[in-house]
Amino acid sequence: MRICEIEQAKTPEQQRLAQLKANSKRASNAVKLERNRQKIQKAQKAMQALKAPNTPIPKIPA
Repeated sequence: MRICEIEQAKTPEQQRLAQLKANSKRASNAVKLERNRQKIQKAQKAMQALKAPNTPIPKIPA
């Protein structure tokens, strides 16, 4: 192994930036997953509504 292949230790500022970038990526992925989960849940509800027998919706007297 050559000396130039050894990675230099990061400064505290560089470590903080790397941590913030990693947190940002995790948060971005969490938002994407949550949006997809909600989209799937909405589609499943729509499918269940279509499969259910047509029951009349009770009318509320005015």
